[in-house]
Amino acid sequence: MTIAEKPLAVDPTRVWRTYVGGRILDTVYGKENPRDGEFPESWLASVVSARNPGREHIDGEGLSFVSKEAGTGTTSLKSLIEEDPAAFLGKRHVDRFGSDPALLVKLIDSAERLTIQAHPTRKDSLRYFNSPFGKSEFWVILGGREIDGQKPYVLFGFKPGITREKWRRLFEAQDIQGMIDALHKIPVQPGDVMAVPGGVPHAIGPGCFLLEAQEPTDFTLRPERITPKGRVLPEEACHLGAGFDSMLDMFDYTPYTPEELRGRFIGSCPLDESGETCLPLTVPDMGMPFRVNYHAVPGKAELNSDGGFAVVLCLEGEGSLGGVPVGPYSALFVPAGAVNRVIETSTGKPLKLLECLPEAT
Repeated sequence: MTIAEKPLAVDPTRVWRTYVGGRILDTVYGKENPRDGEFPESWLASVVSARNPGREHIDGEGLSFVSKEAGTGTTSLKSLIEEDPAAFLGKRHVDRFGSDPALLVKLIDSAERLTIQAHPTRKDSLRYFNSPFGKSEFWVILGGREIDGQKPYVLFGFKPGITREKWRRLFEAQDIQGMIDALHKIPVQPGDVMAVPGGVPHAIGPGCFLLEAQEPTDFTLRPERITPKGRVLPEEACHLGAGFDSMLDMFDYTPYTPEELRGRFIGSCPLDESGETCLPLTVPDMGMPFRVNYHAVPGKAELNSDGGFAVVLCLEGEGSLGGVPVGPYSALFVPAGAVNRVIETSTGKPLKLLECLPEAT
């Protein structure tokens, strides 16, 4: 059996960011003395290099490596895929995207509010960054914690009355409270799901623990030039080389009421469900270039990834996928050529998984 014919366990890939967090990640990965720090994200089965101005000397930051138990030695997933893209990704996918999986999956654990931000659409990414991919996102809230007495929340979407000129004035004055007040503050809890299209302003608040499926770039536009903890950001970390005028052009100034936001972008996932085989996670106006399914398997089931590949995160339970052991917060890359895709519990409790897929081809 070749390496592309079986699921591959991938090691956690902790990535430096401009905000602090990561204590929950330390805990779920069994690290001694868990604490918050500058590595608040874990990238799952990633072939995307992190874009961290000032850290360009770190080669391949963000790339995931296949676990040594897979028998490949110290090998990046990216290099394996590039050796035989069709076997790993599927011929239909390669015909459309080449050797790019067109998907990045992350775990995010914030101990502070992230800077207010937006991400480019595919059209803007092509125009400003010569990339066919933007950075639309889909969030699944997995848990959280109170930080300084504040329960988890996100900032999302402009309120009625905010225009580009008003946003420009807030940006030029660096009126951070004004920027915060321009966005809706939405409490979140485990099981909430949210679609975040390119251009829509947002910020993950302190205490959020979530899975994020997104387009495979690290393009983030930041109108805040100083992070909430006081870190001064280089200009390029704000506009990514496009300039501030172009950065402001890439924001979506569509105003929303809270009811409109919930009607278009917000849904829920029954993470406590234990009897269903597969539930697709969607919101009314999904429009995302990838898919996420929730599986709660009480015994045995088969993963059907439409002939393509999948990135799978185990949330709860013990068992195996394609004969590869899985437990809480283990991640697997399931190649298109994987022969055995059977999910099976090894205890009397359901095995709960999130399956992340690229857009259908």
